[in-house]
Amino acid sequence: MKALGQTRRAVNTSSVGLTLAFSLLLAACGSSADRSETTPGSTIPQTGILADIVVPDTHNSILPGANGVELSTPMSVEDLTTFFEGQMPSKGWALAAPVTPKSNSAVMYFEQGDRKATVHIRRPPGRDATLVQVILS
Repeated sequence: MKALGQTRRAVNTSSVGLTLAFSLLLAACGSSADRSETTPGSTIPQTGILADIVVPDTHNSILPGANGVELSTPMSVEDLTTFFEGQMPSKGWALAAPVTPKSNSAVMYFEQGDRKATVHIRRPPGRDATLVQVILS
């Protein structure tokens, strides 16, 4: 009978530890009241420094950060350069220099007043996704 009590105590202790870890994870992510709204077709929070960044609807994963965003998408490098050239002006960005994409990479520079956005696009060999990094400065 003592072994059963010890097993229950171990299970209860594990449950408490798991609950505590999950609670800490949720607290680190912030409450739903702290989360900002998103624009249709975009999962980037539309407030603060990221309010005027556009991303394609076809992204597989996205990681917003304090100074930009990283994502992966099945789109080609050429299609992504066309996307950013066409969509960034809708958020007030001007292409600072013409870009000629290579088959597996492109770097684009945009300006908006005294702000700058650098868009790094690359498709690693053998991958079925293109990686995009938008850095704001």
